[in-house]
Amino acid sequence: MCFSTVYDYATRYGALGRMLDLLFRPLRIPLPRVLVGEAAIEEWQESETSLGIRVTISNRLFGQFFGYQGVFQRVGESAAGIRLSAAIPIVRRRLLRGARVALFLFAFMGTAAYAASFGAAMITDAARAWGVRLAIAAGLSWPVFGLALLRAGGPGEIWAWVDVCLRTMARGMVILSIATAINLVLAAAGMRAGGTGFFAAHLGLLFTSDVTMATYFVREATRFGLSPRIALALWVGVLNGMFGLSLVLL
Repeated sequence: MCFSTVYDYATRYGALGRMLDLLFRPLRIPLPRVLVGEAAIEEWQESETSLGIRVTISNRLFGQFFGYQGVFQRVGESAAGIRLSAAIPIVRRRLLRGARVALFLFAFMGTAAYAASFGAAMITDAARAWGVRLAIAAGLSWPVFGLALLRAGGPGEIWAWVDVCLRTMARGMVILSIATAINLVLAAAGMRAGGTGFFAAHLGLLFTSDVTMATYFVREATRFGLSPRIALALWVGVLNGMFGLSLVLL
């Protein structure tokens, strides 16, 4: 089944497969819609000699799982003179269940290890309290951020946003692992930590982690149709705001 819709700037075509051919024979079995793929193609005029195209394939159960966007450029008068340029993938494959579990455990255990590293020998009580507060603040801010993100991005893409958040947290945890290692090295060397320089170093790593995660998140959120302004506002206003508020109240 095919359909088309004409907009002011583009034409959108769609195709829905509902039949299963068996052994290349005429016997065809109808499939429920939840099991079939839906193809959507959008075309628009880029210039006098180029045509933009966007192709996505999706499923009602799994969402979008393949897609690309590019430009057909005419470089000659014949049909052979048409070239596809600047083709880029626009759909990232979803994480497998095992990968989601692994990334969640990496974020959870990494945060716990970061907080626990402040309890190492020779680290002051103020530093230990700081580590615990950071861990609790992170644990409170991410669920609130997730709810705000689903409200802004739409509940239909829940697993897509879960994957984005897990990948985002993984990048931040790599940097926080450096902070954990610093605490353990200082403790092993018998050096007393907890002064101004110690806190400045950790604040610098936290800032680097936050900027790294924000950059990745805004880029990925834009690919899912969220404007960069809204994505950045959610990151700063909701995630960072809740994180900072938790630190103040704890």
